[in-house]
This record gives sequence, structure tokens and C-alpha cells, in this order.
Amino acid sequence: MNKSIIYLSFLLFFGKSGFKVTNNARDYFVAGNSLGLASSIFSFCATWFSAASMQGVTGTVYAYGISTVLYSIVPWLLGAVLLMVMSDKMREYDIITLPEFFYYRYDSRFLQALGREQYL
Repeated sequence: MNKSIIYLSFLLFFGKSGFKVTNNARDYFVAGNSLGLASSIFSFCATWFSAASMQGVTGTVYAYGISTVLYSIVPWLLGAVLLMVMSDKMREYDIITLPEFFYYRYDSRFLQALGREQYL
């Protein structure tokens, strides 16, 4: 049997089982707030490393040297620290995204729009 068909079968199985337990956007984006801090950090790290490898950070380090770390690895560490600091506040306000936090915390549509633009 072709390996692609086996892989596709696994994807369809897990996709369907995940679809059954997802009821709203909160379930989809933040797993219904059921994940702990460690799971959230591991997910963040996996996403960041995947994005970094897709953008070719390894080749950039090879081409330009260790100075590449300043704009590739250091922001990752700062993001992980920010995640630890902001996660409690975001749960306290019962929000999903950082632009929502700006709106509820500072009551400012401008800061919310500015935060949205940072995502884009």
C-alpha cells in the first residue's frame, strides 16, 4: 500500500475525531483553555521552529554567520517569555488573541487594530 494513502488515512481520522470535539472558535484556537502552560509553550516552540525552518534560517546562519541568531532565535525566546507572562492575563479576561486583550484592557479600538495589523 502506498505510504501517501496511509498518511492520508491518519490525517482524515484525526481530523474527523477533532471535528467532533470542536464546538466553537475557543475550542479550535486554544483547545477550550484545557491546555496547561507547558503544553502551550511546547506548541509555540514547535510552531516557531517549523516556521523558522521553512523560512530557511539554517541557510541564513550558514551564509551570514552567528549574527543571524539575533533576529531569529532571540525573538523566539522573548515570545516564549511573553507567552508565560500574558497567558494568565488572557485567561483572566477570557480572551483568545492579543488584539482582544488590547481592546478589553485599554478600551481602545486603535490598539486593537494596531495589534491586528501586527498579525498580518
